[in-house]
Amino acid sequence: MSMPTDAERRSEAVAALRAMADQLESCPWLPVPFYGSVQASAHDRRGSTEAQRFAALRALAERIGVAVVEHHTRSRSATLRFGPFTYVAHENPDETSPSGSDRIVPAEEDAALIAA
Repeated sequence: MSMPTDAERRSEAVAALRAMADQLESCPWLPVPFYGSVQASAHDRRGSTEAQRFAALRALAERIGVAVVEHHTRSRSATLRFGPFTYVAHENPDETSPSGSDRIVPAEEDAALIAA
């Protein structure tokens, strides 16, 4: 199964981000964004279970030192901030159903870790 971190895809993404930064730096007349977000998936959805995807997101969040947030749609994300810009790793549940409001999911309450 091809993971979102494969070397070729990673190299292309990093090169594109650097090219954008270089363009902004070399063209002072070019307006810079006020904020922005880069989205990524923590685990390949093909052939994986919800528990596997949520556990991969949990592991990534712990590795980069951020919390996992469960959104009202039951999707989850881990966000790393760089000033006004964010890197957001996210995973969606197998089925969505509104759960109320967004909340941080402590590891000891994470049913996905128990199921994995």
